Amino acid sequence: MAAFFRAAVVVERWTCSEATPLATMQEVLMVTANVKVIFAREFQVDNRRLRKTRVALEELTRNPAASENHRLEIVRLLAELRDQLAIHFALEEACGYFEEIREMAPHLVAQAETLKAEHEDLFESIRRVADEAEKQVTRSTPANGRLSANRRESGRNGQALARIVRRFQIFDKRLTAHEARDSALMLDAFDTDIGGGD
Repeated sequence: MAAFFRAAVVVERWTCSEATPLATMQEVLMVTANVKVIFAREFQVDNRRLRKTRVALEELTRNPAASENHRLEIVRLLAELRDQLAIHFALEEACGYFEEIREMAPHLVAQAETLKAEHEDLFESIRRVADEAEKQVTRSTPANGRLSANRRESGRNGQALARIVRRFQIFDKRLTAHEARDSALMLDAFDTDIGGGD
């Protein structure tokens, strides 16, 4: 990731100067190509990390009875998902994803803008779920992570966790639908770009 940002600074310096010699322009094109490769690699790593976290959360929240035994892990994974989505959305928005659609398939720009606008709402949703999990579940869990012997306290803790799990599951369905529309948009854009849409 650091290499990506260093390359971006170099490109910005070269392209912002008033008189850029031809040799420097060729270097800019080469660096730009390298930046795209670095971005693609970083995006692949980011997607794998994001998918791994989502799968772990889906497994831990599938069975409510089992979720109760993994409350601290669920809290940790929700916080991790929140942080990963912030990076994921920033990479998509800052590194040319939407610009490529604008160039390749201008007729799809409105769809791309709609998807981009969903990022803020999706991030806020997972932020609220993760924050509630940290506040409610962590507060009610002793340092040793064991469940309370007190039935009333245990019932409240279980209800709080069940509410958080439901909110995560609703969020996860929304994110899955968003990612499916995102993928379909990219396929449409590439199909248009290579002329396969006729």
